[in-house]
Amino acid sequence: MSFLNIHIIKLKSTLSIILLILFNSVSGQLLTANDTADFSNWTSIDADGDNNNWNIIDLTGVGTALDAQGGCVISSSWSASSGILYPDNYFISPAIDLSGNSGPVYLNFKVGSIEPSSSSWYGEWISVYVVTDTSMAYMSSCNPVHSDSLSSGQEMHEFNYDISSHCGNSGVHLVFRHHNCSDNNFIILDDIEVNNPINIIEQNELTFNLYPNPCHNIININTAIQIENYWIYDMSGKLMVEMNNVSAKDINIKSLNKGNYLCKVQFINGSFSQQVFTKN
Repeated sequence: MSFLNIHIIKLKSTLSIILLILFNSVSGQLLTANDTADFSNWTSIDADGDNNNWNIIDLTGVGTALDAQGGCVISSSWSASSGILYPDNYFISPAIDLSGNSGPVYLNFKVGSIEPSSSSWYGEWISVYVVTDTSMAYMSSCNPVHSDSLSSGQEMHEFNYDISSHCGNSGVHLVFRHHNCSDNNFIILDDIEVNNPINIIEQNELTFNLYPNPCHNIININTAIQIENYWIYDMSGKLMVEMNNVSAKDINIKSLNKGNYLCKVQFINGSFSQQVFTKN
């Protein structure tokens, strides 16, 4: 093998690594909390003063319908020792630095109750705030990005909000407030993420075009390089479509809702590229 060929191989390997790093940045996580260790540096405030607050817990093996959540946090509106509770409990994240982000930035979280929907005890209420000041006076005056009771029991309800308006701030906090309810059981909070899903989309020569864009039910990949696999993600980083060992360059997206998506392509030579498209 010639000296020139060795350097070409090294260049291709380096290029593949760079593209992998770029894609990891595309779904960059700014905050993740889904286990007991993740919640240990959060702050809890018992605003109602009843000595019942948010608690970090591991549900694994406890015997509830939601044991699969594992490490999470809970806040009660009833307890065996105290009876009926009227919670006003705040759970505050560490500061999130969004000073270097121009958006979009999304907040994802899940909340649920172990009580069945057939009961009247699943209607825990939670309000969620995104703030730059964690004083009680400021938090109590803010408008929440989410404020509602649970609509059913024995499941985790997932929510997603665009919080890009806070980009440019270095000290952004999430606040989860369990309140406005009583005499149910407890609310479960878990799987909290703040992500910047398309923070870096710059690519190299190994690229492709999507057409038409915007599109309706079919979008086509235009590239001179053979495609190995492709994936389509929504703007929160959730995988929506996956196709492996593909030969066709047209993608059926009829099942997707209207909105923006990220298409990631792996070429036959192992390189990656991605583009954003819009479904109308």
